[in-house]
Amino acid sequence: LVLFLSVTPIIILKVSPLTRFNTIGFIGLSYLNFKAIQMIIELYDNTIKEIKFIDTLYFFIFFPVLTSGPIDRSRRFNEDLERKIERKEYINDYLIPGIEHIARGIGYKFVLSALISTLWMDKIPKDITFINSLNYMYAYSLYLFFDFAGYSAFAVGTSYILGVRTPENFNKPFLSKDMKEFWNRWHISLSKWFGDYIYSRFVLNSMRNKRFKNRIIASHVGQMITMGVMGIWHGLEWFYILYGLYQGLALVFTDIYQRKSKFYKAHKKEKWFQYAQIAVTFHIACFGLLLFSGYLFKK
Repeated sequence: LVLFLSVTPIIILKVSPLTRFNTIGFIGLSYLNFKAIQMIIELYDNTIKEIKFIDTLYFFIFFPVLTSGPIDRSRRFNEDLERKIERKEYINDYLIPGIEHIARGIGYKFVLSALISTLWMDKIPKDITFINSLNYMYAYSLYLFFDFAGYSAFAVGTSYILGVRTPENFNKPFLSKDMKEFWNRWHISLSKWFGDYIYSRFVLNSMRNKRFKNRIIASHVGQMITMGVMGIWHGLEWFYILYGLYQGLALVFTDIYQRKSKFYKAHKKEKWFQYAQIAVTFHIACFGLLLFSGYLFKK
């Protein structure tokens, strides 16, 4: 019941645009919900032994990550709060890395992202043709990465300066060799959250209750459910749902290919094959982001 009540605000937020009230909510509500759900589950699992009101309140309203993450974990956050940092350690391990993150954020968000938007995306003709769609796919994918990775770098950098080592959210995702690796590099805190609290729990519960013949089938169903929920979390527009299902299928087919392909097993350690994997994965990921943008479905 408590878990359902904690999810209710995000349900209202996502459903409200379909009603006459329009959007009901506030900036950062989704990320506050992620923190609340995480804490409720870990309290239920007895992973969290004690809650301190002030520390918990600070965890929820910590301003650098309030609006768009990264999504931190309460136990890790509290460990940072309790840790005493010496002056030299603070300068070398917190202040300097924090400034470096902020500088990278400026370059990503206010230079590269802005240039891609004004000099590339805005100049693509509005007619939806194959060439225009392909052009928009590349432009939007790079724009979204630099924009969001730039914001995340700001959030992480500010957190470091305040003495909190907020986890990284992006790690060169377009150099991934498959879609499983891509989701370990793209919006890392979100994918880990969904992996820990939806995918892993679904698979373990399914195996305990013998819901499927084997763990592989349970894993594939779990991937479809997890990515489907992620799509719905972005919004109830059907292209978001399509995006989630697409990502689920991409993960399932990646797993099937890697387990059953003799060609893959024979060449996976060779450099030329790894470069080919990066190129293929880049296009699979970019097409998913094209679906996510809603560009193909504009009237």
